[in-house]
Amino acid sequence: MNSMYLWIGIAIAPVLFSIIILCYVKRGVFDKR
Repeated sequence: MNSMYLWIGIAIAPVLFSIIILCYVKRGVFDKR
């Protein structure tokens, strides 16, 4: 059971990280404009 949660976390973590990076990039683009 615990291993299943571990794999879910491993699968979700990079997605959340990429979304956060995209948000910062979009803010930077809007700030430059």
